[in-house]
Amino acid sequence: MALLVRLAPSWADPAQVALGTLGVYVAAWAVLVPFLRRRR
Repeated sequence: MALLVRLAPSWADPAQVALGTLGVYVAAWAVLVPFLRRRR
């Protein structure tokens, strides 16, 4: 996550950065949950 913050321009709105981080978590969750379910 530190890399994403570093890539974000200094003028980026903090709320925008938070939304982007949240989007990454949601995407990872959407990929991992079905994968873990399939393994079980």
